[in-house]
Amino acid sequence: MKKVSKNFCLLFIYCCFCLQNTFAQVIPFTSEQWEFNTSTKTIEDFQGKPSLYLQGVAYLKDVAFQNGIIEFDINLIERRAFAGVIFRIREGGNYEEIYLRPHQSGKPDAMQYTPVINGMSGWQLYHDQGKPGSTNLNDWKMESVGGFNTPYVFPFEQWMHFKLVVAGTEAELYLNDEKEPILHINELKHGLTTGSIGIQSGTSPMRFANFSYTKTDNITLMKTAPKPAALAPNLITKWMISDAFGEKELENLTELTATFLKNRKWEVLNAERSGLANISTLRAQTNENNTVLAKIEINSTKDQLKKLDLGYSDRARVYCNGVILYSGNNNNQVQDYRHLGTIGFYNSIYLPLKKGKNEIMIAVSENFGGWGVQGKLEDKNDITIQ
Repeated sequence: MKKVSKNFCLLFIYCCFCLQNTFAQVIPFTSEQWEFNTSTKTIEDFQGKPSLYLQGVAYLKDVAFQNGIIEFDINLIERRAFAGVIFRIREGGNYEEIYLRPHQSGKPDAMQYTPVINGMSGWQLYHDQGKPGSTNLNDWKMESVGGFNTPYVFPFEQWMHFKLVVAGTEAELYLNDEKEPILHINELKHGLTTGSIGIQSGTSPMRFANFSYTKTDNITLMKTAPKPAALAPNLITKWMISDAFGEKELENLTELTATFLKNRKWEVLNAERSGLANISTLRAQTNENNTVLAKIEINSTKDQLKKLDLGYSDRARVYCNGVILYSGNNNNQVQDYRHLGTIGFYNSIYLPLKKGKNEIMIAVSENFGGWGVQGKLEDKNDITIQ
């Protein structure tokens, strides 16, 4: 028998490693690779499949996933829940998330892609609006180009296949072995990152089965992201963001005094192409510190009124040169049971600018769902923004 060379052995080991990472890794829910953060976890046979009945989060330990495929079966019950996949999980509560809303079956927000940044989900900041005024779901799909939500009618109390294909900063979701993706995510907001993967079900438990993942860079997505829309004119593209503090400090405060502002610490936050400034990228929200000041400076060549279109999540107080002009609440369900608190340019405020330098400060307070602010001016005539 010929002696096997050392180089051949090394090549064989390398090929085995490549094959292990190219073919699907099937992880039963009885495996010690799973880490559970949950109040409800039952491993049982259900409708012919070994399954996990889960309310909470289950993720895999020691997995570095960047590109590839994540698959499992899910059995939805028609109740309020948020069930799906989390991936590229990193320290500090940073990951990508896609979940199904069984209680919104058939509606435009039947499913959701959102980044979770510093522990905060951003679903109120990242959402598709659809065609204004239309109740036709086909119209809605045509206008839904952000890759955050899309309509879908779920089958209930039966197994449905869930397949996520991830490539670079894009991803595609397939349900029930559809030939084309249900949702094309145009831009994963964390960019190109690597981390663990897992599943979750919030509010109500759901059943999962046949979990597997494949790590591979050899992926071609079926759809391509649309070209970025032209920037809206007169967007505010940069804010100064203060340190976080408690919202209670602003109670009955109609003027921002020099004493209040003296020890504030400021940091630049650039807005995304939409105009959204995601405050969570700079500040971690807590129950004690849930408010920041977002500041711009406007130099005006004359005394004038200038309209500001404003979006925020969840609550805002607007100050011009220290004096309060506006207070609003866009929190989830604050207006009616279906009000989601999603951000948009829904409010207009007329700024009483004086000749010279003007400080505009917006106190933005957050509960959950996304901490953000966005603004655009009616024009930039006779002003400059710093």
